[in-house]
Order: sequence, then structure tokens, then C-alpha cells
Amino acid sequence: MCVGSYPCVELLDKYKSAMMKRREAEAELNEQLRNQTAPDMKVKQRECKDTEEQLKQVETRLGKPPVPFFTN
Repeated sequence: MCVGSYPCVELLDKYKSAMMKRREAEAELNEQLRNQTAPDMKVKQRECKDTEEQLKQVETRLGKPPVPFFTN
């Protein structure tokens, strides 16, 4: 039995499309997670943290309140 005025074929097409989009999103997420833990990415993250710390030190010496950074 189909829902509302949609024929079963249309509902199945919509379901198939949604499942394909979910799989694509999952594959993209997995790739991002792999890239995030890659050695070169870890170096970049460390460099970013070091640069943020240097900026905080400069701001403190200048008497400015530190700018909040996004943390994850």
C-alpha cells in the first residue's frame, strides 16, 4: 500500500535517490575523517595551534584581549 497520492514507483524512486545521497555523504565523511588523521594534516593542525598561541602572546604584550579561536 502506498502513502497519499504517490504511486509506489515514485516512492521507490524517491527512496532510492535518498539512499544514494546518504551513501555519497557517508563516503565523503569517511574521506574527510581519513584526511583529518593523515600525517601532513596533523602537522598543519600543530602549526595552526602554534601560530594561534604566538598570536595570543603578541596580543597580550600589546594589551589587547585575546581573540577566541574555534576549537574542536
